[in-house]
Amino acid sequence: MKTMTFRRVLSAIVIIFSISLLFACAGEPPKAADNQPPTVIDKMTLKVLFDYNKATLTKSDIDELDKAIVFVKKYPGSHIILEGHTDSLGTDKYNLELSQKRAEAVRQHLIQAGAVAEGKISATGFGSAKPVAPNKTNEGKDNPEGRAQNRRVEIMIMSD
Repeated sequence: MKTMTFRRVLSAIVIIFSISLLFACAGEPPKAADNQPPTVIDKMTLKVLFDYNKATLTKSDIDELDKAIVFVKKYPGSHIILEGHTDSLGTDKYNLELSQKRAEAVRQHLIQAGAVAEGKISATGFGSAKPVAPNKTNEGKDNPEGRAQNRRVEIMIMSD
């Protein structure tokens, strides 16, 4: 009899704890398990198609940057990683520096817009290492449309 009562009480405690934990976590981004590296919980590719050899945000980018602000604000308190990318023209060293400047331009815009705290967002350049489109056609000719798609910044929301 005592064992049955104890099990019922224990079951009730587990259920109450589970429900309270569910409500406590509602609206918060998922957390990484202990000792696990942070993982990407959401991602957005900005269609800020930088001009060749440039890291400057322009007035024509405002709509896309506004989408980025809304996206980032959905995850208050989360760490955000920005990845800058270039096309394949230029040296690896130059493209790495340019992609860093592109990611940093978006980082500064998001901070200035109040979308994220300065300590919660980082920017990294990858140069031409991660293309999303071919820089050359199958015939080996220049592919300006593909190169334009590769000049981009990606936003990643990370688990804690």
